[in-house]
Amino acid sequence: MAKRKRFILACVVVLAVISPGCKKDSSFEAEFKKATKTIAQRDKWPESPQDVAAAFWNARYQKDYSQMHILWPGSASYNWQQICAKDGDAKYVFGKARISTIERGTEPAEEAEVPYALEGYFKDHGSHNLTMRLKALNTQKGKRWYIYSGN
Repeated sequence: MAKRKRFILACVVVLAVISPGCKKDSSFEAEFKKATKTIAQRDKWPESPQDVAAAFWNARYQKDYSQMHILWPGSASYNWQQICAKDGDAKYVFGKARISTIERGTEPAEEAEVPYALEGYFKDHGSHNLTMRLKALNTQKGKRWYIYSGN
């Protein structure tokens, strides 16, 4: 009898967790889908990988977390407020994107790397020491770049 009660209790807990409306799915995958849907629907979007990277860092500078979540799909699952807590008034400069075509499954896909650096670092060294990585999303409104990795 005790085994049966534990089984029933376990089933109730599982149903409560997976039932729609019982728990908001804020996983990376769910946030990614939500952001890419927004990207595809927007009338205006930064045109180049460099423009997307610059828009992200501008949004971060302004503490516009909702815009950051869209420019970097899936990142709404990150605690940006905590991550950015010690950000100062850093400004970045961006280099020219290196775009490549890769095979993703059976489809060719475009990816880009955008070099960037703090203004002061670039001024002192004349080079970029950081990289944002982006992928292209093909939408009805054309190709839209989005961030998938950065440092």
